Amino acid sequence: MARIADVTNKVIVLYILSCVEGLTLPQLNDRAVGTAYMDYFQFMQAFESLRDDGCVVLSVRKDESEQDSHGRAVERCSLTPRGAEALRTLAQGIPRHVADYLAGETARWSRAERDGRAAEASWQPDAAGGYRVDLRMGDGIGTLLELSLRLPSKSEAAALCERFRSDPGAFHLGLMRFCTLPDRRAATDPESDNMSPATGPAAD
Repeated sequence: MARIADVTNKVIVLYILSCVEGLTLPQLNDRAVGTAYMDYFQFMQAFESLRDDGCVVLSVRKDESEQDSHGRAVERCSLTPRGAEALRTLAQGIPRHVADYLAGETARWSRAERDGRAAEASWQPDAAGGYRVDLRMGDGIGTLLELSLRLPSKSEAAALCERFRSDPGAFHLGLMRFCTLPDRRAATDPESDNMSPATGPAAD
């Protein structure tokens, strides 16, 4: 039974990487553990075994722009040709309910991958001693948001990037509301102008 579970865990990891390109190790762990077929330690055991066998690699890509909280370029997981061949071989022996589950998750993982590609966030030190944050969001047709900000500390810059990546849609919606909704302060501030569009100047 333990042998079957080990093989199933490896197939799940390989299958996820075959469906979703460019996952970081934490992102791959979240998806694998999210299947409820393994825990963190079983995931790491499966991943390291696959890595030792040359089926997966974990490396920094040449064009990598995303940084972790320490300012280092993030590492991403990739399926090797040997891993793709192993997936084709091992997938034939996994339980049917696992195969059905993985097939059902493919669309969700692909959608999450598209959403991740549509939102980009990076930060870097600037010449003035602060940190520049660049945020970009697209919808597959064009650019919806392109914004650069300067923050005083590295921790704030990294936190903003992480928050933007976690829910770029909510970030964009909040920004649009702030920019486009009418400012109601003038209507509620008793010291504004004593002017009302409906009644005109207040009487003396």
